[in-house]
Amino acid sequence: RSSPREKEYAAVSYPAFAELDAAKAEYDALFAEAAGKVGESKTRIDELTKQMNTMVAKKVGPATTVEDVYEAYPDIEAEIDEEIDTHQWAKDV
Repeated sequence: RSSPREKEYAAVSYPAFAELDAAKAEYDALFAEAAGKVGESKTRIDELTKQMNTMVAKKVGPATTVEDVYEAYPDIEAEIDEEIDTHQWAKDV
């Protein structure tokens, strides 16, 4: 047997929260945008890491040999040989 108050409580209806639905839609859109930005950032990190590794591999210093330079910059060997053959001693000075 139910009391009159139980009937009143059972009859209560609550309005839909339109603001909540709008906020959830906005949140979902922002979350999707953020997820896309994360993916773009990871791709960019990979690109920059490859670029950095290439730069480190091609770094020239006091311990660098001519063979190291030729290996890092294959096109330079032919250019240097041509400059020597044509006696262009101060071409890039």
